[in-house]
Amino acid sequence: TIQVVSDTDLPAGITLTVELAQPTGATSAGPVTLSTTAQNAVTGISTLAETGLGITYTLSATAAAGPLPAQDVIVTLTII
Repeated sequence: TIQVVSDTDLPAGITLTVELAQPTGATSAGPVTLSTTAQNAVTGISTLAETGLGITYTLSATAAAGPLPAQDVIVTLTII
């Protein structure tokens, strides 16, 4: 299993998702909305080693978010 978590919640109206490509035999959860609670992004990983698998981040905002200052977000991926 690969879990994803961010170090901070984003302001209202802002959403950051991450989607991990799954290795052979595993299952991707699809786009996962990042928060300070760890969530499964890929499950069913075996000991098989693969390279070149993609990670896609998507940031979206509603008009209600308004102008915001730049903000760093640390995303941690953990293999468990």
